[in-house]
Amino acid sequence: MVIREEAMAAQPEKISETINAYDQLADLYARLHVEFKFWKAEYEQFLSFVERKGKLLDAGCGPGRDAEYFSNHGFEVVGIDLSEKMLKKAKERNPKIQFKKMDMSELDFPNDSFDNIWCHASFMHVPKVDAKKVLEGFYRVLRPRGMLFIAVRHGKGEEMKAYPNGSRIFFAYYKRDELEKLLKKANFKVLEAHQKTEEAGDEWLIIISIKE
Repeated sequence: MVIREEAMAAQPEKISETINAYDQLADLYARLHVEFKFWKAEYEQFLSFVERKGKLLDAGCGPGRDAEYFSNHGFEVVGIDLSEKMLKKAKERNPKIQFKKMDMSELDFPNDSFDNIWCHASFMHVPKVDAKKVLEGFYRVLRPRGMLFIAVRHGKGEEMKAYPNGSRIFFAYYKRDELEKLLKKANFKVLEAHQKTEEAGDEWLIIISIKE
């Protein structure tokens, strides 16, 4: 019990350090994440599952690349992030899209606010102790038959990963069965899951699920 309490107490520091790291890396990250090519198949696959476009929450929107894609494809997009500098980049790229500073574990939206949620490369920065809470929040703000897309780094455990500029970012890695179990506990139905690997060797786990 003491170990668990100590671990929970350390979570805010990990998140704060991660936010600071993304603030430092915002310019570089925005330059490196301009193209849609690597994730083109996932965009198209998600669109094939979507029953209605409507309002989409980009949870952990970063510099706004994905928000731009979905806005261009007829969605009303709302992007949230905790990095102010990432949000600044997103607003510069997409001045017509609404972006807010918000923690995905404390969603300040009414029930049934969104038709779809896109959570790309951001859920993996949530400590596993908070993962179920985040998914339950997603379920709450989704309308019935709403789609949830999640992409995380594939693997086991958690770590604070160091970068050359001295910053550190928190990562939670998932195996397919682990993330599927979490989604099912939050009452989502998994529709599709697959993995893909970038040229640099980073392996991703992608899951699309639905609120029934």
